[in-house]
Amino acid sequence: SKMFDDGFHVAHQFGHRIIVDTIRLVALVVAPQIHGDDLAGIFAVCEPNANGTLEALRNAGLNKKVKLIAFDPSDALIEALGDVSCSGIVLQDPVQMGYQAVKTLLGSLNGDKHEAFISKGEYVATPENMKEEKLETLLKPAILE
Repeated sequence: SKMFDDGFHVAHQFGHRIIVDTIRLVALVVAPQIHGDDLAGIFAVCEPNANGTLEALRNAGLNKKVKLIAFDPSDALIEALGDVSCSGIVLQDPVQMGYQAVKTLLGSLNGDKHEAFISKGEYVATPENMKEEKLETLLKPAILE
């Protein structure tokens, strides 16, 4: 998305290097000297990749030096927030996503116009705010059996 791309352009303007893909992550694990001290952070685009990235950073001894931002939580990533091996986890609100989807669909069927962008409840949990009630709920949602 444009906002995603803009964020990386801003980071680059300030002289930071950010890895977004796992191909470069392999280079990080195999040869950390390739990136040197200018590697500021890694954004892992999904929970399985984030877990692998976290493990790779730990194995390379870079888990508290290189900032990791993950997308979607796991037990390992939540624990990493607590010990600051992960700087943030982007969270989605599935209840709000479903509500907005149905509301927009029904509105469209009735001929209503809708916004081009509809927020579905996006949040970022950090080591500093991870204990807030809303974020705790999104980090560890209740599972109905």
